[in-house]
Amino acid sequence: MRRKDMSTKFIKSCLAESFVKLLYEKSYSDISVTDICKKAGFGRTTYYRHFSNQKEELLDYFSESRFTEYRNMNETLFKENQDLAILTHIYNNRQFFICLKKQGLFYYVYKMLHQMLFCNNPNDTSGMRYINGIRSGWFFGVIDTWIEDEFNITPKEVLSVTADALVVLLTQSSQTN
Repeated sequence: MRRKDMSTKFIKSCLAESFVKLLYEKSYSDISVTDICKKAGFGRTTYYRHFSNQKEELLDYFSESRFTEYRNMNETLFKENQDLAILTHIYNNRQFFICLKKQGLFYYVYKMLHQMLFCNNPNDTSGMRYINGIRSGWFFGVIDTWIEDEFNITPKEVLSVTADALVVLLTQSSQTN
């Protein structure tokens, strides 16, 4: 990797990490670019060189870099069971997801799931795109419920409970048709 690319990645990471730290300290709407820069130790010009004014770009960068890092470290698990790998990542970062919900940014979780995980293949057929949309919604609902239940069960238990619920749902659906 070129030195400039490493420097850009480092700066973006510092800004994104600082933004997330601020999310734990104050309201999303009260966080300014100046706050982010001060916490990261960079000037505003540096911020605008790498991000627009939208703080959501920082969430995108933070989430994507963390997820990519996790995926690279757990490649075998992703190949064996992508759903378990995703739920394990969420469980390991549960404080971040709880923070997003408390900040009123939980819609972002759906956006992240939909874009990064399931709907990024332009070669998907129309049917596959719908299936991936359903999976995004499923994950979103499961994560929301899991947060409400204070992450009281493990990722494997989440898969088991939801699989059982799906069987009941499909059985009921086929009986009504």
